[in-house]
Amino acid sequence: MTHSNRFIRLQQPINRPGRVPALVGLLFIVVILLPTNCRHKISENATDLASIDSSPYHNDMARFLAGMPVSADSQPGSLTKSAAWQRHRSAMDGFWKAVEHQHLDLIQPWQKEHLADLTAGRTALYLLSGADFLNLASFFPDSQRYVMLALEASDRLPDPRKLTNAEITRSLEAIRSVTGNIGARNYFMSASMNRYLNGNFSFRGTTPVILIFAARLGFQIHSIESIVLQDDGTIRPATLQENPVGSRIRVYRPGDTQLREIVYLQVRLSDANVSPQSKSGRYLHSLGPVNVMLKSAVYLLHMQQFTGVRDFVLQQAALIVQDDSGVPYSFLKNKDWQVRLYGSYQAPVRLKGTGYYPQPELAADYKQTATPLAFQYGYGTLRPDGQSNLLIAQRLTQ
Repeated sequence: MTHSNRFIRLQQPINRPGRVPALVGLLFIVVILLPTNCRHKISENATDLASIDSSPYHNDMARFLAGMPVSADSQPGSLTKSAAWQRHRSAMDGFWKAVEHQHLDLIQPWQKEHLADLTAGRTALYLLSGADFLNLASFFPDSQRYVMLALEASDRLPDPRKLTNAEITRSLEAIRSVTGNIGARNYFMSASMNRYLNGNFSFRGTTPVILIFAARLGFQIHSIESIVLQDDGTIRPATLQENPVGSRIRVYRPGDTQLREIVYLQVRLSDANVSPQSKSGRYLHSLGPVNVMLKSAVYLLHMQQFTGVRDFVLQQAALIVQDDSGVPYSFLKNKDWQVRLYGSYQAPVRLKGTGYYPQPELAADYKQTATPLAFQYGYGTLRPDGQSNLLIAQRLTQ
């Protein structure tokens, strides 16, 4: 979803244009460590909203970060009177208007017409997601579970009442710097992601950005919990004595009868780590048939050293939504998949340090069968004409 080499480290060092380091090696997952008064005891099977106790703390925090009104008696409520937060609210309102006008107002009707009947509420798996919950939820609004894999740390949410005014001001400005490119381009710039998500800020990492998108999209934040990955590939809540290896955010929308979940994993991806012989691979395979999203995926699945990752996607996906940087077209143009093409494609974008992977057969089919695309997706924002391409592949055989 972001530019060039953010998620990939090849066998030899490469010259990376502002990318967060990359994707080879052991899977590791970093989580938000929660204060004890914010933990919720939620069993794996207790997902009915009426059966689960919750606290408004994380929902209040999400709204505070998103520049949305919060209760005056909430933990961050007293801070909303500050000039820094008032500036933040005004800026985030403007940011969201741009997101709605330039992206959501175009994507959501398109999704209902071309994608809604195909998703079947399956788990939505976004490889190389960064903090881009905005697009994942927009293309798959009916999913009960969202799994996001990326290299940026999730980090922890501090108690804002313990921060100085200067720390709050600086951190809110950093959040706006990260999210600004989404409003303008539907695209996270790697330089901003690296500087602000991994920088020395109080609200850093992907969690604040995911919470902002969730709150602005109308989700209520029920809880956040630390998790560990077990040998059999299942996840469970971490105890206070354990080092957590991931985070799970439980959310719901008005009208939902069950909680949904957002699982964010900080991942170094490799063929070995998607293999069912590894803990991470067991978890990924346990998701069952999934809706896979690939967006600005660095042409990773075109590379020889990631054939196992490509094969995992082809094995697990019931549906794939991607641009030309995802699964090579030659692996989808067969009796197992029905492919639909949208937008415009002639050649791949040249990314420094990743190689060049033209697909002449895809270009020829785009000339013959593609349907216009009204919004930007993936590397389209980097093309001189701003033209994006989007491919939907629906599995026909099991």
